Amino acid sequence: MDNKFVKIAIALLIGLVVVVVVKFLWKAFTWLIWVAIFLFGAYVAYAMLSDDKSKK
Repeated sequence: MDNKFVKIAIALLIGLVVVVVVKFLWKAFTWLIWVAIFLFGAYVAYAMLSDDKSKK
C-alpha cells in the first residue's frame, strides 16, 4: 500500500516537472522564433540596402 502511494507521488512529481520543462521550452522556443524573424528581417533589409548602394 505504502509502496503504491510512493509510486503515485513520484509519477505526479515527474508529470509536474515535465509540464514545467515543456512550458519553459515553449517560451524559449517562441522567443527564439521571434529572434530568428528579427535577424532574418534585418538581414533582408541589410541586403536590400547593400544592393541599392552597389547599383548606385
